[in-house]
Amino acid sequence: MSFNDLELKRIDRTVGELCRRSTRSEDADQLRFECEIDGHAVSIWEARPPWDGMGEGMRRDLEWHLYDPALSTPDLAAFVGVVDADQYGAFFG
Repeated sequence: MSFNDLELKRIDRTVGELCRRSTRSEDADQLRFECEIDGHAVSIWEARPPWDGMGEGMRRDLEWHLYDPALSTPDLAAFVGVVDADQYGAFFG
């Protein structure tokens, strides 16, 4: 089951706004933050052109890692607050 219209609007107000606020218009062709909704999952990522012109890059060890300081949050706004604060430089460097 997918999100309903009210939930989609709430996600755009929180997660979408985080992505829009974090993307500087003058750099959007080189670095922008995007989000996508797939079923009941919301993903956020950096979008950059391929550095070598051949494909998308990955983390050095080719693995995803848990963000230990905040394994769970009570609601979407609290999660966006954790990402926006970026206490350990994991999201926005």
